[in-house]
Amino acid sequence: MTKPFTSKKLWITAGLASLLLGTSWVGVAVKTQAQDQAQDQAQDQAQDQAQDQAQDQAQDQAQDQAQDQVRQEQATALEIVTKMTEAQRTYYQKNGKFQVVVQEMAEDLNLTLPPSFNYAVRTSFDGAYIYVQPAQTPMADQLKAYVGGAFIKSPQNEDQNSEIMTIICQTTKTGRRRPADPQVARGTKLSSTTELSLSCGDSSVPVPDSNQNE
Repeated sequence: MTKPFTSKKLWITAGLASLLLGTSWVGVAVKTQAQDQAQDQAQDQAQDQAQDQAQDQAQDQAQDQAQDQVRQEQATALEIVTKMTEAQRTYYQKNGKFQVVVQEMAEDLNLTLPPSFNYAVRTSFDGAYIYVQPAQTPMADQLKAYVGGAFIKSPQNEDQNSEIMTIICQTTKTGRRRPADPQVARGTKLSSTTELSLSCGDSSVPVPDSNQNE
């Protein structure tokens, strides 16, 4: 089996040939050195390119994973505020009042509350508000807040089966800010059965299909 010549062997072989033939082998040596240098440079460039591509791919994967996590957290928050808002309707129709303890609501609904958001409930004489806003975490600046509202159509009607209207609003900007309360427009008399008009407050928009009357 024939073995390839190394640079050193090639130099020696070239030297012997030059002695026998009476020729100079300096040109051969210089050419071989140049070829070796070119090969080394090509290998270095190929290695650098491979490393750069690997780093770019790793960065892209990390960014994709981070974005996926944000989307999952956002979707979970929306699911929670939707279920809690609807639960306020059901609870009022059974008990004639709204729930005020977040943890009790979560247990009743079998919900796990992710630490990426903070949760709060506030009630008034004519409705209840559910707040779900980003907690102080590294991804807080990438998440949006929600507020859900459940409102009694006729607050002065003592019938606990009164119609309840709901709406869920999402902030238009990300960050740890409490969303503005939904706006309620009703007739001049609280006992009026006129349809309520619900809208989102400043810097927030309604979640599609969240405005319900039942």
